[in-house]
Amino acid sequence: MRRRLNIAPGGVGRFRALALMGLTCAACAVVLGQADPVSAQAPGADAPASGIDREKPSGSTAADESQPNGSARELGVHLGLTSGGRVTAGGLRIGGSYLYQLSAVDWFEGSIDFVIGGTSADCFTDRTGELLCNHGALSGRSGEISAGIRRFLTPQGSFTPYARVRLGLRAVSFSGDDLRGLAAVVIAGIGVRARVHELVSIGGGAIVDAGAGIFGRDLGTEPQFSLAIQGGVEFLLK
Repeated sequence: MRRRLNIAPGGVGRFRALALMGLTCAACAVVLGQADPVSAQAPGADAPASGIDREKPSGSTAADESQPNGSARELGVHLGLTSGGRVTAGGLRIGGSYLYQLSAVDWFEGSIDFVIGGTSADCFTDRTGELLCNHGALSGRSGEISAGIRRFLTPQGSFTPYARVRLGLRAVSFSGDDLRGLAAVVIAGIGVRARVHELVSIGGGAIVDAGAGIFGRDLGTEPQFSLAIQGGVEFLLK
């Protein structure tokens, strides 16, 4: 003879709650049993080494070690001598530069430069009435703004060589002849520098530029060509 199980209406709700709790506990046990032991460590605990070596980026080179860490900007000042001639200004060269790191070896380089030379009059008119100018290598004045790329090369001991290329716009003046002009130039150069302090580098280099300018007094278009040597100091910005 079968006996019928009588459950009070309130007992049905308690029975269902107990069953749900049992299923929940069983699911938690399965999840914990399959969990990665590393993920079960307490926060702040040292995770075991994965055994996988992390390689350096393929673009990194030996020059990386010579570059500053924690900043990507530098300011510099430089002083030198420019050799010009004809309608290219030459003389004392003074200027400043701004560097912004683009990659491990390439930096944006912006520069403003002034050349201060003699003021003698060296233009004359030939028999046909054509104006001719033949200024000396250290005559005239100019102001120039330029921008381009500086690439650092593999360090050689404590020194890091680099190459640079920039495009520039130059205003030229020869006050003795009341001659002025505006020129566009391509600038290329090489240099080397050494870091003497965490925030300071010193160095120097050579620059050559070539281009063309338009001048007043009916002189028209004339070539620009100069050579320069300079040295300076560059400061890392924090």
